[in-house]
Amino acid sequence: MGRFDEAQQHIERVIQRDPEFSAAFQYMALLKEETGDYDEMLYWIHRSQEIDPGNPRLLINETSALTALDDMERFESVRKKLEKINPQHLFLAVLDMIGAMYAGNAASALESLNWLSQRLAGNPMVLNSLGGIHVMDGNLSGARSAYEKLEPQLWDRETWGQAYKKSISLSCTVAWIMMGTGDETPGRELLATVLAYYETELPNYLDYPERYDATVCYLLAGDTDKALSLVELQVENGFYYSWWQRVRHPMLQQLRSEPRFVKVEQQLDEMQAQQRENVRRMEAEGKL
Repeated sequence: MGRFDEAQQHIERVIQRDPEFSAAFQYMALLKEETGDYDEMLYWIHRSQEIDPGNPRLLINETSALTALDDMERFESVRKKLEKINPQHLFLAVLDMIGAMYAGNAASALESLNWLSQRLAGNPMVLNSLGGIHVMDGNLSGARSAYEKLEPQLWDRETWGQAYKKSISLSCTVAWIMMGTGDETPGRELLATVLAYYETELPNYLDYPERYDATVCYLLAGDTDKALSLVELQVENGFYYSWWQRVRHPMLQQLRSEPRFVKVEQQLDEMQAQQRENVRRMEAEGKL
């Protein structure tokens, strides 16, 4: 619903009642991820790790914050921690895939993902990652194959029904893939359906509908101004979750030369620098 202050108050009450309840600290970390406070996310992950030091999921969450802060040196340090806990852990391949995607190395990312696929055939995370890698690499047929397995209902107007409401950004990308792989008409219909829902229905349920990214849909519809306005609003409110992945979408490359987009990226650079400084300060104070 987007009521972040209310959510934080609920979590704080849980922590007050049970300071050893690790899950509460994890939820606080995820809340901070939602609001773009990655320095604070790292703090709450650390608090949770003090209670549950062997939990590999916490290390994965930690790397989400580190990629958002463009801190790949610490990212590699976290990978080493996980390898020390369990040299055969599947999450190591996940981290290798993320690191390769971050570096723009699709071939290396696919190598790690193929290794995972052999062990987690049909896993939604694997399929979603495979589709994302192919999107970043411009391989529309490969992306279509992965996303058809992940969300088969999205690909047929007779069945997409409520499916497009599960993920605005994925539905926008599916529309783009349809239009680029011979299904122009259903792609346009899905695009119109998603945008109508995003603009007229979703605001009735959420305080911040811009949390859900429809930038690709607006660009597909030829409305660059709305796409830029949405990006500006997202950054203003701290909704830049997985920004490094989003900006590598081929559709967003047309915004790179737009002065408004350049300004947004400058704001994000400043945010990263400030939050990295906050992380260094917390480390010096023994909070991390």
